[in-house]
Amino acid sequence: MITFHEIHDWRRVWQCYDRHSDINRLFDDSRSGSRGMMKRKIQSTIETKGSHCFEIFVDNAIAGVFVLFPQGENIYEVHFALKEGFRGKRGVQIARAGTRFAFSLPYVAGMVSFIPTCLPDVIHFAIAAGWKSLGRLKMKWLKNGIEYPVIGVCAERGMV
Repeated sequence: MITFHEIHDWRRVWQCYDRHSDINRLFDDSRSGSRGMMKRKIQSTIETKGSHCFEIFVDNAIAGVFVLFPQGENIYEVHFALKEGFRGKRGVQIARAGTRFAFSLPYVAGMVSFIPTCLPDVIHFAIAAGWKSLGRLKMKWLKNGIEYPVIGVCAERGMV
């Protein structure tokens, strides 16, 4: 059984990242740096007014977190972080359940995510989870000195 519990402690989010490489994937060059800087960025995101963060449990084991970051009236940018053992097919099931759960909340009308093309596994994950592609956006993502286009994905009520 997949369940979701709202949390307000950014440290719990930080604990869901198993490896530095997981955390490093979240940040482009303009926002990456020391682990302390990355912790502060996660803290700032979680503590932003209007953000909502949920721990994900599968059969009472912590599977990860997802964050709803406000982008406009009732529109949220979504960030999923799944622990080892809860990725792949299992992760897609969790993401679908998380999408349905988010739309059960009265304050969520739509969700978006912005994924650099250098992370095709994440793009595939979002599409497999029932989100639709918005195509390439005008924004860029800089990683290791290389500029990558960004794909937007979105979910609307009733899609998943």
